[in-house]
Amino acid sequence: MASNAVWVGHADGLPCEVRHRANVSQLPGEQTRLEARAQELRDRMPVPNRFRLAPSAESVELWYTERKLKAMARIRGILIRIPEAKLMAVDLLSGQWAMAAFAIGDPDTADHISITVPGVDTNVDASMEVMVNQAQSLQTEGLKQLSLAGRGGETLACIAWIDYEPPQHEGPEPGAKYLVWVKAAQKQSALSGANKLARFCDGLRVASTQQLPHLSLFGHSYGSLTVGLSLQDPHPGQPVRDAVFYGSPGVNAADESNLGLPPGHGCVMQSPEDWIAHLGRTHRFGPSPGDAHFEKLSVTAGLSPDGVMRKGAASHADYPRAGQMSEYNLSVIAVGLYDRAVRA
Repeated sequence: MASNAVWVGHADGLPCEVRHRANVSQLPGEQTRLEARAQELRDRMPVPNRFRLAPSAESVELWYTERKLKAMARIRGILIRIPEAKLMAVDLLSGQWAMAAFAIGDPDTADHISITVPGVDTNVDASMEVMVNQAQSLQTEGLKQLSLAGRGGETLACIAWIDYEPPQHEGPEPGAKYLVWVKAAQKQSALSGANKLARFCDGLRVASTQQLPHLSLFGHSYGSLTVGLSLQDPHPGQPVRDAVFYGSPGVNAADESNLGLPPGHGCVMQSPEDWIAHLGRTHRFGPSPGDAHFEKLSVTAGLSPDGVMRKGAASHADYPRAGQMSEYNLSVIAVGLYDRAVRA
């Protein structure tokens, strides 16, 4: 039964509620497995040796196992605090880090679906709760904008997606906080994540009851590279209509045609105070997003078209926060109100 639940929970194209129930049903068994493995590793831990130059294999695995247990607690907390959140993916077995995805709203029936993909140092334990909160805020703002536009009958589902392993500064390996940039430059995490993300998007289209749901991808930081690579998946007919890249060091593309997007449907947001965005000028991940042929959206404080005074994004983490001009722009792109986006 447990193996069936794992298969169902990972099966792109199945209904959201089916995946949610299967994934939730896995959690007790995974909790037991991880706790037993952690105890086994503690029992096998070698005697401390001050001449040892590197941590033992047991201590490294124990460190990651304990982080997965913390991620498990975080996932359970979200399910309790936000009963409407749907656990669309959970993987506590295949990688070093826990992976998961939550949906706010029903992507099977929604007219509009957005997926947010994060970057370096994002993980389920430290980041998922914040991302789910931001998904709630994005959905609220998007539905508000639809209502103001006289389209209040349309629906929006927002997905927080950490179903891959972005590079991390934190880790038990010597020099982890420095090696993170080597890992990022090698792009392997983004490539692996892009393949999963492309399949996930295809699955959303298959499971949707809408003839052609409006699907948007939002990539933050290194996550923008993951999004860009997912849109270059070689199969025809990718289902994504819009993409927004913010705080991006590069997306491996020069314009929408490289991503299978219609003209004007690839957008960039960059704060002049965001040093990560300036890494794009190294061209490590393709043309600098700020110089490429994408729509430039505002991140500065000001009055949005709905008459609300919005804050400006100063730091790398500000873009998706509630009350920001950048969050407003994400919300109107998510629901297809392109003419209401504030250009830079």
